Amino acid sequence: MHNFDFRSQPPIASGQLDFSFPNFDISVINNHKIYFIQDKTQPLISVKFLFKLGSYHEQVHGLAHFTAQMLTLGNSIFNAEEIAEKIDYFGAQLSSASYWDELVTSITCLDEYTDELLTLLFDCILTPTFEESEIERLKKRQIAYIQQQNADPSYIAQVAFNEIFYKNTNYGHARIGYENSINQITQNDIRNFYNKLINSDFAVIVSGNFDENNISKIMNEKLPSHIKTTEKDDIYENIDIDHQILFVDKEDATQATFRLGKPSIKRTDSDFPAFITANTIFGGFFLSRLNENLREKKGLTYGINSYNDARRYFSTFMIGTNINEENSKIAIDEIFKELDDFNSKQVTSEELNRAIQYMLGSFARGMENHRQLSSLIQTIESYNLPMTYYQDIYSKISKLTVDDVFETQRKYFNKNNMLVLISGNKSRLEKIFN
Repeated sequence: MHNFDFRSQPPIASGQLDFSFPNFDISVINNHKIYFIQDKTQPLISVKFLFKLGSYHEQVHGLAHFTAQMLTLGNSIFNAEEIAEKIDYFGAQLSSASYWDELVTSITCLDEYTDELLTLLFDCILTPTFEESEIERLKKRQIAYIQQQNADPSYIAQVAFNEIFYKNTNYGHARIGYENSINQITQNDIRNFYNKLINSDFAVIVSGNFDENNISKIMNEKLPSHIKTTEKDDIYENIDIDHQILFVDKEDATQATFRLGKPSIKRTDSDFPAFITANTIFGGFFLSRLNENLREKKGLTYGINSYNDARRYFSTFMIGTNINEENSKIAIDEIFKELDDFNSKQVTSEELNRAIQYMLGSFARGMENHRQLSSLIQTIESYNLPMTYYQDIYSKISKLTVDDVFETQRKYFNKNNMLVLISGNKSRLEKIFN
């Protein structure tokens, strides 16, 4: 059990703030963890099923994403149209989506409709029908969506980056699939992936205004039993990247879309608090060095940012921006210049204090309601992190020194092993860089 109230004092950068996580309870029902996060300020309840299998674990590209959507398109009680009508009638929200490492199906509704709509959610999860007619209808919608995405330079750049950077791993594809892979999905594929989901070690996160005894009773009646195993999920990909600049052709593009990335560190690495603080200074918020140089001083972009893409089996340090085509080479030179400078010189005390203040404030704002807290619990559960993870991380951040941060600057902030991918008119870009 944890106690926390950010509103009692503002976050400060002096290193004196002691972090604690808000109150929540954990029960284990039929070997599944059930998290309870009470919030009586609004008459809303959200129930989220978290399956720790996602696009990384699929056999057909786009299958996890497709299966997630199919869970809300018909069960043994209601067909897709009836489910949609029921959700509209109660003013509720039913969603199901897959990510790289997890699949989440959830419902949010007024607390007075908890029993009926939680039963509907269980029907969707436990008795999906995967009707052939709905599969074909969803295929058409999904292919149309992929075609729309393929007109977006940022999407093209990110997919191309995944394919090159993560090649030979299960992260090396488009998470929503491709037209040909979606067409290949069969009812049997969906059922096989679903069976893995329903027999996995999934968790349930309940947040908002609810009666814990009532929810526990429903869970006891409906949750399928899961047999715990002692196997550890300790895969970690070995990705070997050479520093190189590659171009992806989008002939009609007038801008260049940049994706730069290099291997990074795990969430549980001892350097992680200092690393994400250093990244905040480098490119993680509006007052960062990257934004100050390329946006404010040089006028090369409307915005540039860097971040740590921390997945379960690999982490990548990323930089992304859009640049006018003719300024592409200048922009790359400036990014590398900032990396070199950041790698070799300490940040100032003012920069560090400003970054810590920003991060602590962002953390406080990210814990203001039960849905935000549910998302934090989701990360803890999905990535098998300790329950004290967030309070430990931000307690360490609040105590960082310039010397602490400089150690991570020297270790991680350089262009070694960095893949630079630029999406745009390839023939013109190659001339600019040559």
